[in-house]
Amino acid sequence: MDPKIQAIKCKLNGGNYAYWASVMKNFLLGQKKWGYVSGSAPRPSDPKIEGYLSSCDTWDCDNAQVLTWFHNSVDDRIGMMFSKYSTAKEVWDYLLGVYQQSNFAKRYELETTIQGARQRDQTIQDFYIEMTGLWDQLALMEPPSLKILDAYIEFREQGRLVQFLTALSPQYEAIRGGILHRSPLPSVDA
Repeated sequence: MDPKIQAIKCKLNGGNYAYWASVMKNFLLGQKKWGYVSGSAPRPSDPKIEGYLSSCDTWDCDNAQVLTWFHNSVDDRIGMMFSKYSTAKEVWDYLLGVYQQSNFAKRYELETTIQGARQRDQTIQDFYIEMTGLWDQLALMEPPSLKILDAYIEFREQGRLVQFLTALSPQYEAIRGGILHRSPLPSVDA
């Protein structure tokens, strides 16, 4: 099997759109094919340009490759909806339209899960890994304009620290109290 196809280990199942879209975007950037999805690499349209037919063939081949990657990285029931589209951009925009709207429900689910999380009998490392997975999924839904603001990043990290400390087992009460009285506060990673 083509190693490029194997590189996409994440399968879109409907509930993991934000994560899938992030993985797929990174993959396409790495393959230098993101322009087929973003629209910055449109199909050649001026037949008067030298090499027009060759450029069209190259574009069609690359577009078909991206469409194949999409098909191979989604559940069959989702992939069946792609047949009415001829470009990777159309498929990407379709998926964005379908699943971006459901992001609020996914965000609600993630935030509820985070609020209800408890360490119980897990090690701190295992619990941290579980929480990090939830936080990372939630971060994928953040507007890009917020991700570049240092004040927002610091606020988000403090919120994660509070969530993590709140969810720790009672046996860590002394450590929790010590951390909360530190200045500056450590990152949740620390």
